Amino acid sequence: MDKFDNRLIKKFFQNTCTPEEAAIVLEWFETLEGKKFLEHKLDTDIEKIKKTNLHLADPDLDSEKIYRSIQEDFRSADTDFSARKTFLKPLWRVAAVLLIGLVGSVFYYNMYYEKTESSSVANAELKYFETNNNQQKKLTLVDGTKIKLNSNSQIWISSDFMQDSRVVRMEGEAFFDVASNTEKPFIINTDKASIKVLGTAFNVKSGVTKEELQVAVVEGNVSVSSTGAEEDKNSVILAGGQFGFLDNGEFGVENFGVENYLSWMKGRLVFEDLSLGQVCTQLSRIYEIDCKVMNESISDLKLSTNVSSVSSLEKVLSVISLSLDISYKKNSNQVLWFDKKIIESKRVEPKDVKRENE
Repeated sequence: MDKFDNRLIKKFFQNTCTPEEAAIVLEWFETLEGKKFLEHKLDTDIEKIKKTNLHLADPDLDSEKIYRSIQEDFRSADTDFSARKTFLKPLWRVAAVLLIGLVGSVFYYNMYYEKTESSSVANAELKYFETNNNQQKKLTLVDGTKIKLNSNSQIWISSDFMQDSRVVRMEGEAFFDVASNTEKPFIINTDKASIKVLGTAFNVKSGVTKEELQVAVVEGNVSVSSTGAEEDKNSVILAGGQFGFLDNGEFGVENFGVENYLSWMKGRLVFEDLSLGQVCTQLSRIYEIDCKVMNESISDLKLSTNVSSVSSLEKVLSVISLSLDISYKKNSNQVLWFDKKIIESKRVEPKDVKRENE
């Protein structure tokens, strides 16, 4: 299969192929190249299962249900089903062996995920939600809790949600506006920590930065505990206006610029009398870059400004540079800040260049 036909593979796992296109993909799966592709994808998604414990979030997922769904799609097609029945055997093999492993794939996402901009989990079978690049998703749980997923994020709703507890699992970034319920705390599990609240609003970022977990609390109180062996566990309680992060098993707390960690939702960064060092720290987390102040003379410069169009890091850097009259250099995933005066004082004059060449 040529490279441009990779779109058919994507359509196959999205369950949007025509029967004819599905037949082409299935035939390719029988080739050496296709088998290598399936082996690699299966290995990748099995690791994802181990990492996220998705099988615990949805124990009802089984191959028979998937297979019946595929069969129904084939039978409902306009073309003659009997002409394609020879493909059901390899299709079943792929469905039974591969699709159960591919719980993180777009095919599973298509079966268990509503594509509307906003959806309710009340009275629904949906338990798994994810977002792709440049996509955000709003959810409203049966208890009234509102969640907004940032791009490239995943969340799993426990099958017994609201029966005995309110437990979800997430990876990526999401904002939670939790409905108050003193009898049933709301618990968010990540790979590195567990977050427990009664009713509050906060942002969580997990598994995508140098720091293992970030929690920005807008209002209320949040209890965060690290996972792992009992003797290695740590915990911290964060109040509104505080930012907590987990780094190598240890928690740190900051008390400035919490709202900036919601810039992915609000489209604006607001710096109120923050030092360049503090600004640099926030830029590192928000844009996942390595931000450094190279001259100590400018580290304590105070910045008070706001920036819109935060999707453009270059614009943010330009506004900061002009506001503080400093220079910066951006290389790949690194941003370095310099004192203009020091740079200018170290410039080599033409006469000095001449002497060096003599």
